[in-house]
Amino acid sequence: MSAVTASSAPVRRTLWEWTSLALITCAMFALLWLGGLTATTAIRGDLDFDGIGLGALALTVVLYLASHGLRILRLALLIGGWRVGFRTVVAFHLMTASVGLLAPLKLGELYRVVELGNLVGNFVRGVMIAWWERAFDVAVLLILIAVALANTPPETHGVFYGVAAIAGVFVIGTVLAFFVAPENLRRVSVLIIRRYEHRWTVPVLRGIDAARRAIRQAPALIDKKLASLLTLTILIWTLEIACFAIMIPAFSDTVGLAAEGLLGFLSSVTRGETILTGLDATHSGVDLRHYLAATQAPLVILGFIACAAYAFLRYGVPRGRS
Repeated sequence: MSAVTASSAPVRRTLWEWTSLALITCAMFALLWLGGLTATTAIRGDLDFDGIGLGALALTVVLYLASHGLRILRLALLIGGWRVGFRTVVAFHLMTASVGLLAPLKLGELYRVVELGNLVGNFVRGVMIAWWERAFDVAVLLILIAVALANTPPETHGVFYGVAAIAGVFVIGTVLAFFVAPENLRRVSVLIIRRYEHRWTVPVLRGIDAARRAIRQAPALIDKKLASLLTLTILIWTLEIACFAIMIPAFSDTVGLAAEGLLGFLSSVTRGETILTGLDATHSGVDLRHYLAATQAPLVILGFIACAAYAFLRYGVPRGRS
């Protein structure tokens, strides 16, 4: 009797869980609207695929979705353990990746970090996981920028130097924060203990200790996984580049122009622009709407399904089965 009562007892949800469910619902409606907008753009003739074979389109879709499959594997590897089911990881990634297409100013990234903290049960751990994802991607982005700049006229480079500088600072800052700062924070604590006796000493020491313990989680996330994570990241961006290379040559006559368009696209993503901007714009004369339609449209569809799946797996089934 007690078992039956326990299983039929109403589930009490936290404020964040209700907020999360509300955001997922909003995301579903937003993605449905975006899917309709993309379809309308194609139907009214703004996306003319003349000159692009059906095989090229299908290959682009497959390669792009394969790159997201590798991103899911990388995320699962970073999360580690058994507390989060792989189905939930798949739904989470597709949901947050598609929401990121809509949210301006990188707000989709903020939502991903917060929801990831909720998923793994620790906000700091969620931040660290998301940070490592971006650190690996930004490192590859620097290489892509260098390659693209080598194939474009010097007079077009100025607009991208800022992006390269920010990416470089992010990578260097990651190395310093995760591998240099912890031991130096310990030395700072020892110095404060030896030289200062004041009422603010204890709160400062507690703050330093909390920061040090939080930062020390980051290297542990990639311990004995670095080779796998690097391999996955290289494969991810190889597929991303392949998708771009398949679609862009049909709309540009030179490699330099395509490379410049790729830089423009990456720059817009870094600035936090959304897919809505891309549907009505070109970058350096290269029409990217075809690329967006072939890659982002399938992601929107999967994202809509993933929203429902994630809500069910997280809040619709007993814990431990997802």
